[in-house]
Amino acid sequence: MIQYYQNASPPLEFTGYPFPSPWDYIPSYCEKKEVMEVNILAFIATALFILVPTAFLLIIYVKTVSQND
Repeated sequence: MIQYYQNASPPLEFTGYPFPSPWDYIPSYCEKKEVMEVNILAFIATALFILVPTAFLLIIYVKTVSQND
């Protein structure tokens, strides 16, 4: 048998409670049962924010590796 400290809270038991879906907390999904639209400008900005520095660092790396010492 497991003994607990006096001030410790008892372990959580989820046997009697159904787990809610994460989709239950999105209002547009609850009403229409579909996912919200994606802002295309934000998507493009995020893609460029990731791709431009990656390409820049990759070019620097390739130039550095290909140099003859």
